[in-house]
Amino acid sequence: MRGALGFVFLITIALLALSSACTTPGTKQAPTDPLAGDRLYADVVKYVDFGEHHTAYPGDIKTSEWIAESLRQAGLNVELKTWTLKQFFLTDCKLTVGGEKFNCFPGWYPNTTPVTGKLVPYDYQDTSNLKGNIAYAGSAYGILPYNRLDELVDAVSDAGAIGLVSVSRNHNDSGLLAAANAKRKGQGLDYYQAPLPITTVFVADDDDAKLAAAALAGATASISIDGEHKAEAKAHNVMATLKRGDRWIVVTTPSSGWFTCGGERGPGIALFLGLARWAAQQNTNHSYIFIANSGHELDNMGAHFTLDEYLPSYNITRENVTAWIHLGAGIACRSWQKTGKEFIPLDQPNERAFLRGTEELLPVFELAFQHIPGLKIGAGGYAGELKEIANAGYNAFGFFGSNYFFHTLQDTEKETGPELLEPVARALTKVLTELDSK
Repeated sequence: MRGALGFVFLITIALLALSSACTTPGTKQAPTDPLAGDRLYADVVKYVDFGEHHTAYPGDIKTSEWIAESLRQAGLNVELKTWTLKQFFLTDCKLTVGGEKFNCFPGWYPNTTPVTGKLVPYDYQDTSNLKGNIAYAGSAYGILPYNRLDELVDAVSDAGAIGLVSVSRNHNDSGLLAAANAKRKGQGLDYYQAPLPITTVFVADDDDAKLAAAALAGATASISIDGEHKAEAKAHNVMATLKRGDRWIVVTTPSSGWFTCGGERGPGIALFLGLARWAAQQNTNHSYIFIANSGHELDNMGAHFTLDEYLPSYNITRENVTAWIHLGAGIACRSWQKTGKEFIPLDQPNERAFLRGTEELLPVFELAFQHIPGLKIGAGGYAGELKEIANAGYNAFGFFGSNYFFHTLQDTEKETGPELLEPVARALTKVLTELDSK
């Protein structure tokens, strides 16, 4: 298996170079294949180049505008749906323990009250040491990207702690600092946006041993989180249609995330655009709607606007949707090997990649993707925005997972490549062609 993907990549590059060399200057070339690996990868690189994709931040706004313009150029009818949220625009986050500085990132939505106090270990069986102190939740309690951060914070706060420092990590052995998605605190206007009850920051798993020792020694810790709260920040969902028949195929992807999100979001964005360009070139029986939702890291905030408000305005319902395809996290990513402090990319697929759907659609997508290595294919067992879609009763299938550098600053375009993206794109068009014939 190792090296096979690299060999495919070299063959792809050689064929592209030969094709380019044989083109006579001045002759009209055929339209670029929207599913070609190099074109898909170029969109991943473009997405990463926008920088941090946190909801309503400049990189997120530019991303939505770029997606909208790309879909217009492909011939779709496009709307930017703008929605308002309370957002915090982070400028700095500092943690000092025993005079030493540690990299950190806020728990969301941030409580920005500066705190200084004694750092003490958190033990869920005995929280009597927390009152008036800053709790340290080490690797034994470390938060993963989708764990219930709010439950840990509430437990620590209820015990009288003035702050919380918690290990946060992704699902791999990277040891890097990883952000954790926000969770809902009630409904209505404060949906996902109520500040945490105490000042909370995450630290890397690699720093656990040093911080755990500092907590046992009762070292003095200080936390500060700086930035601007905006009560009416703006974010966008992109809605683009190809109106043809009376029945619909829906294609969605999240467009926001904590950092550059090269592997987490990039492949989904690239495949989304590639499928839209492909669909625009086809003569289909179905109508299509392509939707890019912001607000993903805020407990799928944008997806709720799509489900609850936007789709009804297009008269799209469970009854007239043949299938909903969701392009979630970590599609077509590679595995990595950690050696000391170095990370080595491998010519083998990421192993935390899932393709799940309804029983009705399983035979179609299972057949199309049987040759794609690394995917865990089956019915039910949803996560992320796909779970919201399935819970709303739609006939759906889609991807979710966690790439190696998931939710970290190191998540760049290097997580994927042309040789990984193109086979997935081809398989998706097989599914769409089959669905359109029904």
